[in-house]
Amino acid sequence: MTPNIHYKDREIVGERLELPKGALYWLGPNLTLRNCTLVISVASRWLTLMSGQFIDCTIEAKGELKNRRWARMNFRGCRFKGRFTGNDFGFREDELDKWRIGGIADCDFSEARLDACRFYNCDMSTIRLPRSRRGRDVRAGEGVGARLGPGHE
Repeated sequence: MTPNIHYKDREIVGERLELPKGALYWLGPNLTLRNCTLVISVASRWLTLMSGQFIDCTIEAKGELKNRRWARMNFRGCRFKGRFTGNDFGFREDELDKWRIGGIADCDFSEARLDACRFYNCDMSTIRLPRSRRGRDVRAGEGVGARLGPGHE
């Protein structure tokens, strides 16, 4: 039987949280990580994102993290490392994310590899994207898309 590990209803400060293979992880509801390092070794299907905020954290994907919707998580001043494919950041205005509890600002993806990731309802000038293999800064249309909602065009 696969264990369920819940991080919810609390604030964690200055810790290293590792999510190794072999368990199902739940982040939230009501989780705050501040100045933490989150190391994700599980596949996306073993990670459930409920709600929470990450403040000045490092999020490191040990393997390729695929098709994860981070819409219910709020990131401020975070650094991302590893491979992220098809991930969505920021809140989306659809039925699943109608609470607008997520967001992203002042984050650094320069040490990450992004492929087909999207950023919704955020100020892209506060997001530091990685350089392409050709040494140029990545722009929307080169594996990263920016989708901005009303009032953010």
